[in-house]
Amino acid sequence: KFIWDESQAEKEAKNLNPTLLAQKFPAYTQLLAAKHGQHYWAKNMQLTADMMLALGQKAALESSAFQHIQCKVAVALGDKDKMVPIEDALQVYRSLPNACFDILPATQHPIDRVNPQLLAQRLNYFFHL
Repeated sequence: KFIWDESQAEKEAKNLNPTLLAQKFPAYTQLLAAKHGQHYWAKNMQLTADMMLALGQKAALESSAFQHIQCKVAVALGDKDKMVPIEDALQVYRSLPNACFDILPATQHPIDRVNPQLLAQRLNYFFHL
């Protein structure tokens, strides 16, 4: 997600409240604890929320910077992504002079929900362009 505003950031940051996550999605928080450690998953959620709020205040990259990125860039989006609008991803793609755009089928946000074989296939193709 490249394009943020304050209201989007606040909405997404609220979704990362560790207490609410544990109440609503205990299996997911157990998965997070297994991946990041029982004592660190909640801190990771808070740091991610803080990052989102900061991006809502000021973009990490101004949109005018994209035209100066000369390396190959793959912009990919899951077709089931509810966080990143396709229009935003296309706007960034069109701003990059050496980019390709890809839609990953049956893929939600975040990246840990992607089919790893599909992602590897698409990345292999991209790196051999």
